[in-house]
This record gives sequence, C-alpha cells and structure tokens, in this order.
Amino acid sequence: QGYGLTETCAGGTFSEYDDTSVGCVGAPLPCSFIKLIDWPGGGYLTSDSPMPRGEVVVGGPNVTVGYFENEEKAKEAYRVDETGMRWFHTGDIGRFHANGCLEIIDRKKDIVKLQHGEYVSLGKVETALIVSPYVDNIMLHADPFRSCSVALMVASQPMMEDWASKQEIKYA
Repeated sequence: QGYGLTETCAGGTFSEYDDTSVGCVGAPLPCSFIKLIDWPGGGYLTSDSPMPRGEVVVGGPNVTVGYFENEEKAKEAYRVDETGMRWFHTGDIGRFHANGCLEIIDRKKDIVKLQHGEYVSLGKVETALIVSPYVDNIMLHADPFRSCSVALMVASQPMMEDWASKQEIKYA
C-alpha cells in the first residue's frame, strides 16, 4: 500500500513489497517528510496514547508550490516553516505505528460538528456499520444545524430473508 496526493507528486509513503498487513500505508519515502499536527477541534492530538494522532502534513522536495491561479486555496493548504520547508496540510487524519508506518484513520472534511457541539466522524460511523452482515451499503448524513445524524442503509436481501424465515415472518 502507499499514500500520496497530487500535491505531493503522488508519493508520500510506501509499504515494503513483502508487507501484507492491512491498514497501514507504509513508511515515508526518502523524498517525503511526514509529521502529524494537533487538531484539537476533532479530538486528535500528537500526545495521544498509545499512538500519536493528528493531521498528516507532508514536506519535502516532492511537495508542489501551490495551486495554479488559486492563491487563496494555496494559503490554506501550504505553509512554510522557519527552516524554509514547505508543508502541505492534507486534511487526512493519521497515526504512526511503532514501526514507523502511517495509518490513515479519518478525514477532517468527514467530521461534522452537530448543533450541540458533538463531533461525528462520518467515515468512522459508516465503517462501524458496514461490517454488519445485514448491511450492503450505507451513507451517513450529519447536519450542523441538527442534533443527530441520519444513516441511509441498503439492507442485504439474503440476510433479511434468512432473518425473517427464522422469525417465521413471510418475506416478500
């Protein structure tokens, strides 16, 4: 597996060819510097234990200089530190494992703050629900002007038929 974006000229991390683990996207490539920065609003901190978590930020010569004719968006996503290193703020949330591999666990844009201040990670909830054998597909909707989220689910017809049969319910 690997991780990269157009803004990082595709490369950022890459797993070893014999790494068959699932979830991690590998260690940083020699041309990439990757760090995590705190995102307190989403509850992700580099001081989190047992693994630091935060927004994935990529620096190095492979990072593009900005967005063509879109200075405003470039100012949001690209920052230069005191050493002159240009960093691209990906919007992805990650954590580093002890072996140096990066795992992408969330996305800033997939997190919605509900009316009463609770944060809902659309991706996390969808991932938790899709593992049910009764669910074929799911989409979570959260509105910042509401106090709850809504899941739209496509049920697994074979599983529903089986369940109905066991409950002695006619399924048509």
